[in-house]
Amino acid sequence: MESHLAEQDIPYERFPAVLATREEHVDDDMRRRIRAGFPQIQVGAIGCYLSHLRIIERMLDDKPQS
Repeated sequence: MESHLAEQDIPYERFPAVLATREEHVDDDMRRRIRAGFPQIQVGAIGCYLSHLRIIERMLDDKPQS
């Protein structure tokens, strides 16, 4: 993937994944609140959701103000 982007001169940034099993990424309270709304959710899905949420937050923070 990186070589294809470089060949096309497309800038990109990789973001680290959120590991929902690690306390420094997701605390117990946050896991409880997410599971309260989605009781069948797996830990991996929580990490995936939070990873994407962090990317969206970053995009909004970086958005030029008009």
